[in-house]
Amino acid sequence: MPVIAFDIMDTGIRAARSDSDEPLKVDGESTSSPGVALVTRGGVVTGVDAAHRACFHPSTARSRFWERLGAEPLDASDPRSGNQAELALAHLRAVAGAVLREGDRAVFALPADYTARQLGIVVSIANELGIALEGVAPRPIAFDAGFTPGCACLFLDVGLHRSVLSIVDAVEGESDDACLVLRESHTCPDVGIDPFRRRWAKAIGGEFLRATRFDPLHDAASEQQLLDLVQPLADAIGPSGAEPLELRAGGRSHEISVTRRLLSQASEDLVRALAASAQSAAGAGGVSEIIIGGGAGRVPGLEEALVHRLGTPVRWLEPEAAAIGLARMWPGRFPDPGGAGVALHTWRRATATPAATG
Repeated sequence: MPVIAFDIMDTGIRAARSDSDEPLKVDGESTSSPGVALVTRGGVVTGVDAAHRACFHPSTARSRFWERLGAEPLDASDPRSGNQAELALAHLRAVAGAVLREGDRAVFALPADYTARQLGIVVSIANELGIALEGVAPRPIAFDAGFTPGCACLFLDVGLHRSVLSIVDAVEGESDDACLVLRESHTCPDVGIDPFRRRWAKAIGGEFLRATRFDPLHDAASEQQLLDLVQPLADAIGPSGAEPLELRAGGRSHEISVTRRLLSQASEDLVRALAASAQSAAGAGGVSEIIIGGGAGRVPGLEEALVHRLGTPVRWLEPEAAAIGLARMWPGRFPDPGGAGVALHTWRRATATPAATG
């Protein structure tokens, strides 16, 4: 039976089968299921549906359960409110139910900054759901992204509320095989795609108000509409271009032109903080390349800031690259740990030919 690779990141869980080069639909018609949940008396709603309704139910929306994965209560004053791990279980149950077939085996790509305790919780969740989990690997070595022999790369994953920067070395392993080894990871707290998107939405809202006297942030419906559109807009805008944006409210249509400059200026402090963290993570020895995991989407101005700070080429990977890459490489490029249990892999045999690039 084929292996199903799950790329578990709070910006969106993705999955791929080892016998296909296409990502699987994990949440309705979507190939990504964002790490958002609505906690109501009627139960827990996760993924795309929860993300599209978050502005309507801000007091019950949760989006840090994969980041803060643990047993601490969601509400310290009410132990019955559940915990982060229970939301993660509900989210993964929905995704697994959409893609797993009887007899399927699974492997997980996980954030590189997860603690041993969090890794154990993920394995426990898989056991609870009856998933035949064969192994887990940090996201930086799940990509089939190519490498430069003898050099180090900086992998950057932009999450919902934090970013993780990891150094991966390309070294000679046993029998002269080239290997990718995860050396260390650093976390840049409070700089994630959610703060970026909210800065962009605020700037776009100001532009709507200035140009049309329509304020898209004045109610939940138009705010949600804008937040749903802002990332595809950021992904589409070219280096010096602009994109039209239309919002409908109260039976009327409102349209403006959104420039890359507007988005870049709105989030330039976040970009500076992330670029400074990348420079610190790279250290005095530097890196040969910066590879951005791609799961969150594009951040206008980030590539330029990284090149300016580090003088290093930047490569964006496609959003589904980790899931497809891990499914393609498992288990051949990962060491056989032997024995029972779920293996944690911090190195793998490498490929010298870049693949799945953005």
